[in-house]
Amino acid sequence: MNHETDDGLFYKVIHNHNIERVRLRESALILYLGSVGVIFGLAFGESIMKEILLITTFLSLGVSIIIAQHHNLIGTLLKYLTDEFIPYYRNEHSEIPFWELSETRHKYANRDITQRLIGNLILICVPPIASLFLTHDLEPSILSILQTTKIWFIDIFITLVSIIVTWNSYKYRKELLDNTRNKYHNKLEI
Repeated sequence: MNHETDDGLFYKVIHNHNIERVRLRESALILYLGSVGVIFGLAFGESIMKEILLITTFLSLGVSIIIAQHHNLIGTLLKYLTDEFIPYYRNEHSEIPFWELSETRHKYANRDITQRLIGNLILICVPPIASLFLTHDLEPSILSILQTTKIWFIDIFITLVSIIVTWNSYKYRKELLDNTRNKYHNKLEI
């Protein structure tokens, strides 16, 4: 294989890795939503076990961390491509219009990451918040008042951490996007 073919293959591998990360991120979200659906079904089914809703906060934290990790790595790989690989490749080869530096991507990227933030906050954080409201009046016979209060406050804390993890992931991707846009602003004329 020649040098040009190796570089093109390397780019495809990194790009395909990013696509797989997107699939994994979305799969984690779908699995989470399915689990939340089952939990809500159990909570309001024939047995009416409302206390099981408190599990959603732990699931929310887990999925927010998993999604943030995928989201951040996707951003980091895009940053690598735009700052390290593409300039090297362009020095060695022709001016290929890479997606990562395209005007089209940067024109809509802010809107896309903002929509992803809103969607993640709704899908990941609303179920545990709803669970907290639905379980605030658990019967003391199910759990002692002290245990119920502790669990409820722990769940509030976990829900807040999920929101913070989701927000920080958004901020990280926005920072990467803004840095790339600023670095290549003259070339992209955005």
